[in-house]
Amino acid sequence: MFIGISKALPDTAYMKLIDVWLIFNLLVPFVEVMLHTAIDILSSWDDDPGPRGRQAKKAAAWSNPAAAAARGEPPSASGKKWVLRRRRMLRHTIMFGRVGLPAIFIAFCVMFIAHGMNRAVNDHRMNK
Repeated sequence: MFIGISKALPDTAYMKLIDVWLIFNLLVPFVEVMLHTAIDILSSWDDDPGPRGRQAKKAAAWSNPAAAAARGEPPSASGKKWVLRRRRMLRHTIMFGRVGLPAIFIAFCVMFIAHGMNRAVNDHRMNK
């Protein structure tokens, strides 16, 4: 779509406003997929470590004192800090997805429309 629209427009040496719009709208789904992936990875590291590796198993043992006691491993303070850090990262990632990403999108749309209107008014004044 980006190439088809760009080829239909006249050739210029500079970037057009439609190029900025299309590139931004191509980046939005990419960022959303990366955000959902991060949320999925951070939220799946709960008490069941699964095949995620040694860090997840350690986190599961530290977040579940009964499982750690059954293995004969006392929960450590650094493990609890790691679990708390992971939970904080999950909260921040979810908050960015709910507030930050829509705010960025709205701010871009407002600035894009304001810039376009400003250029249209200035072009209209110069043509008089």
